[in-house]
Amino acid sequence: MGIRATHLSYEDDSGRFRNQTGFVSLVTTPVGGTLLTVAEDVVDKNVIRRLENFNRNPFMLMGYSFLTPGRTTGNLLRFRPPWYRDSRTVKADSFWSDPPEPAVSSLSSSAREEDGRAGPNAEEMVTNISETAVVRSVVQRPPVLQSTLPGGTHELGAWWGLSLMSGHLWGLAGDVKYMPIDVRYSYRFLLGEHWALRYSPEITALAMIDWPTPAGAAPFNLRKRSYGSGLSPEGFQADFFPRSRVQPFLSNNAGFIYFANGMLTPQGSKLVYTVDFGAGVNIFRKMTQVVTIGYRYQHLSNANGMSNGADANTFYVGVSRFRTRGEAR
Repeated sequence: MGIRATHLSYEDDSGRFRNQTGFVSLVTTPVGGTLLTVAEDVVDKNVIRRLENFNRNPFMLMGYSFLTPGRTTGNLLRFRPPWYRDSRTVKADSFWSDPPEPAVSSLSSSAREEDGRAGPNAEEMVTNISETAVVRSVVQRPPVLQSTLPGGTHELGAWWGLSLMSGHLWGLAGDVKYMPIDVRYSYRFLLGEHWALRYSPEITALAMIDWPTPAGAAPFNLRKRSYGSGLSPEGFQADFFPRSRVQPFLSNNAGFIYFANGMLTPQGSKLVYTVDFGAGVNIFRKMTQVVTIGYRYQHLSNANGMSNGADANTFYVGVSRFRTRGEAR
């Protein structure tokens, strides 16, 4: 029985399609997915648990998470750290982690156990142990300040955006698609009754830009795509209603991205200068954790003049964590 290729499909002599779709859907995907899930469970139980006890530096935990890519991807999609586990508590040993619980509870429980087994001097023993526990907790954890404000002085987060529609305020290029993935840090340097100002530089971890080529006429519709990374050292954000758990904001960033290929034209520069203005809202799911929904009008200049670049209407979502030194969270 002969098989011939027709329009990227496969047909036999009788005209029936033989493109192996059923084999992939019914065999490869369920069997391979099941084996991958079981393998990740085994690695998590026998390898990652031991590595977590060895070192909980956030960079090390990030490295461990690559051993279970399925769990890591699922955690990111539900706005959790890559190393999060439902079955146990895994916290990074860093400034951004919650402070450790005081040692009073564990020592007090030991005291209660001693109380049940002790003889006539049990009450005196419990008093001495409790006093020791209090002294140790004071030595290990100095008094901290409580904050009733959502957020904090320092912010560390990431956001993902997508632009499917070009603008023409500065750039003239049309039908340009743009997708950035950024990591951001912000520092609150002014706090008022109804507003706050932050310095917010960003690192563009990955940026993808896609544009039509000069030969992109029908029926081929050819397009060019390039990837790059960059930095936005200039960044400011104005937050409104900082005492609320829903905080609108205005933002501005400027910097550069270096692409693997010249942008928009063969003569275009690989080094692209960027500037954007935007707005959005921070929604606090906890006092130190926020989900961001926003919009940015971004201009990407290919260094051949502002009018030769591209404008992107970027809608994005992000997650952030806040911390203030000296505050208990």
